[in-house]
Amino acid sequence: MANERVDVIISNAIGPNAFELLNNLNIKVYKSIQGSVEENLKLFSQGKLQEITSPATARGRRGRRIQ
Repeated sequence: MANERVDVIISNAIGPNAFELLNNLNIKVYKSIQGSVEENLKLFSQGKLQEITSPATARGRRGRRIQ
């Protein structure tokens, strides 16, 4: 992603390893809403998506659990 000059990722949540990597690459992460990609891009361009400033925790997260 860094080679493609990505500045922003829109996601529902992001784990600690990915968050740290993206943070080191100065790539910001914004929380998506339930809806289409088009709706999320529109909201992002209007400045209406919330920036994710910390990684998701294992508690309450979908996917594999960290133990």
